[in-house]
Amino acid sequence: MDTPFYITRLALQNFRNYTSFSLELGQGPVVITGQNGVGKTNLLEAVSLINASRGLRKATLAHMGNMNTNQEGWACYFSFVRHEEDHKVLIKRDQDFVSKRQLFLDGTAVKQSDLNNMMPIIWLTPFMDQIFMESPGSRRRFFDKLLCAYEPSYSPYLYKLDYALRERNRLLKQGVHDDIWLSSLEKKIAEVSCVISMGRLELASKLLLHSQDLAAFLPRLHIQLSCDICEALQQKASLAVEEEIFARLKAGRTQDAEKGSAGCGAHLCDMVIYHLDFDRPAAVCSTGEQKALLLVLILSHACLMAEMQRCKPILLLDEVVAHLDEKRRTALFQALLTLKMQVWMTGTDVDLFSCLQQDGMFIGLST
Repeated sequence: MDTPFYITRLALQNFRNYTSFSLELGQGPVVITGQNGVGKTNLLEAVSLINASRGLRKATLAHMGNMNTNQEGWACYFSFVRHEEDHKVLIKRDQDFVSKRQLFLDGTAVKQSDLNNMMPIIWLTPFMDQIFMESPGSRRRFFDKLLCAYEPSYSPYLYKLDYALRERNRLLKQGVHDDIWLSSLEKKIAEVSCVISMGRLELASKLLLHSQDLAAFLPRLHIQLSCDICEALQQKASLAVEEEIFARLKAGRTQDAEKGSAGCGAHLCDMVIYHLDFDRPAAVCSTGEQKALLLVLILSHACLMAEMQRCKPILLLDEVVAHLDEKRRTALFQALLTLKMQVWMTGTDVDLFSCLQQDGMFIGLST
């Protein structure tokens, strides 16, 4: 948990609005301020490319090139410290090979997964602020992203579930009544649904455990997985639950054909967050309290990742103080300093980060 991981230098060439830009950094918080449109989020996006090929904006390679010169080639350079050793990362898109990007670690070409395993990075953007108000599917996908970051082996199971559900829906829609074919898909849905649901339950339990360490600073929360399968797995053996899911799917083929979707499976799970201090679900809390609860969830996940990988992740918090009053801002900054992770934060008003003047590095951007 105490192993340091932090970026010491960032340099950009023809990336977004930056023709040439560089920063020398320390281990502490990085506060980036300036008016809208000056490129604050672009710096966070560059760092996020270390862990995601499309970054925190999910942008295409073409959109990452310099917006002023229309150059398709770009590069992001990083120097970082991990386990007290210095390393360098280069992520680039060559002008002559614009169809893909290239990644290098200490001068050697690597895959995205190599960087993911070595350099954990977690982010929170304003697009995620409405997660408690969105559809159950959106919340489920959000939670499953946390699950796959916590344990990448769940990713293939999620793919298998999606494939089996789509194939079964297709067969039922076309009126195919091949029992062997449908039963094979339904057994697969039942099997992977139990695996995924057990993973979700384990993740929820560990997030709640880590959230208790933040209770002195931020709201107390509870995570409820609204799902028949999760409830059943807490009372019965996995094999028994698998058999129940299979039986329900087989008996519900006619209804599922009419609805166009399976009436049982891990795809129906919803993540419901409760604000324990107010004893109510996050969906009916104020915007500020929802933001605070989301921060607890993200920071708890960061602590879990640090525990699992024995390396503290870097946190990217875009417009993090939006919707937070002075009390919540102060509590957040205290929590971040206690966690001792390198955190990058953006905002338009530098005064809102005054609590970090003694501990952080402030970068003011202008047009």
